[in-house]
Amino acid sequence: MGWDFYADSRIDKQALIQKFREPGHLAPGYEMLDSVVVGNNFWYLMRAPSGEVTIGLNLMQSGGRGYGWGTKELDESMGPYEVNCPLHFLDKVSQPKFCAAEWREAVRKYHSAKAARPAYAEGQLWTTRTGLTYQLLEKLEARRGWRVVKVSTGMIYRAPFTHLAAMEYAGEYQAALKAA
Repeated sequence: MGWDFYADSRIDKQALIQKFREPGHLAPGYEMLDSVVVGNNFWYLMRAPSGEVTIGLNLMQSGGRGYGWGTKELDESMGPYEVNCPLHFLDKVSQPKFCAAEWREAVRKYHSAKAARPAYAEGQLWTTRTGLTYQLLEKLEARRGWRVVKVSTGMIYRAPFTHLAAMEYAGEYQAALKAA
């Protein structure tokens, strides 16, 4: 249950997505009902010959210089680690099998927590799982994230959105000073 990589450097993310959406990508008798790309995750709803509707996932990853992209195919019964599945997919699926029920609950929790997060703004404090706190200084151009300062050292870094997404909101900087 590993990854399949293409040795052809012309196979990029868009080429993979196109392959996934082609008729015949799924096993004979299976029908793709809907698909959405979230980051490097290709989520899809599929109907089995029995009529059962389940969620599938193709993880995608670059193979690096000189190689094409790779993919790993999973479905919800495997309880994938990824939980950014579109929420509306959960309304269209059949009864869960194996660990799909726990995974579906994790997807709902992910979307609930994401909806509760405030929008990023200058002056906010965000904390990592290891307890390090960063203050947002300024938004960088073209989806590059934010310039942040590590509160404990004063060191300035660039925090990509993927790193910020893993942090928890810790309040506003001014509020933190008043509490100290």
